[in-house]
Amino acid sequence: MKKNTKTFTEVFSGAFWVYANEDWSFCDNIIYNDMNSYITNLFACCKEPKFIEYLQKQYEPGNLLHYEKDISTDLKEVYDYNYAKFKKIFLKYRQELYHDTDGQEISITPTDFEMAFKYGFMLRHAFSGIPSKKIGYSYSASSYKPGMKKAPEPKSQILLRNIVKDKVQNKLAKVTAFESLDFEEHIKKYDSPETVFYIDPPYAFHEDNYFRGEENFGYAGHARLAKVLSKIKGKFLLSYYDFDDLKDLYPKDKYHWKSKSFNRPTASCLKDDTKDKKGHEVLILNYDSEKNDVVDKVDDFWK
Repeated sequence: MKKNTKTFTEVFSGAFWVYANEDWSFCDNIIYNDMNSYITNLFACCKEPKFIEYLQKQYEPGNLLHYEKDISTDLKEVYDYNYAKFKKIFLKYRQELYHDTDGQEISITPTDFEMAFKYGFMLRHAFSGIPSKKIGYSYSASSYKPGMKKAPEPKSQILLRNIVKDKVQNKLAKVTAFESLDFEEHIKKYDSPETVFYIDPPYAFHEDNYFRGEENFGYAGHARLAKVLSKIKGKFLLSYYDFDDLKDLYPKDKYHWKSKSFNRPTASCLKDDTKDKKGHEVLILNYDSEKNDVVDKVDDFWK
């Protein structure tokens, strides 16, 4: 079946994990799409050698991302200085990207290097890695502790190291388009018998955790997505956390369901034994994975 697949796209691409971790080399077209035009622009820029040069300059002495690790022999002073420096940048960009644009349509034409740099910085320093106008600042993966051999460096130092990796650049080189379309428009644009869609929509009842999720998707979006997918010619793999209405949107006599359970990250904090400490994730397909080898092992697809 792989030989009959020409196009792969993640409808809600986000960090593009499925494309990054699966082999889609048999496809002629790889399409990135996300309603968040900030992140679409960032991915498009990361493919450009000139953006790498632009980013490298930001790390040089005197520029914004330069890590001032030699300002003192006191590691606590180094930590405090850089913590404050990068927090000031974070608050400035949070205001600019989220508060100042509240209620406005965000339209960015790739490739905008300056905007990609700002959003990349926000991604690294946003608490839990989800930038928003309410999100808090996270300086480093670790805090300063007395006796450390070196001061913790800011998270944004990792940005360049990740982008220039051969694996990342080789993957990005094969992406043929970067788009910020509504999911319905995107699916209809690329639908064909030779297309595979991977779909990881906002979690039901938590749409507000996503970039303008309630505004651009909302709970009604789940029903609209199901209606669109019921009519496509291509194949889809749809990832969800199970919820009450899901079986009505995707009846098990029409679609192929696979599921797994896992311990919730907060399970150890739940003292109420009546509450389910397990998460239940499902993968819904409109084809039989036992007969069609779109991915090597559907059972391992969540890894």
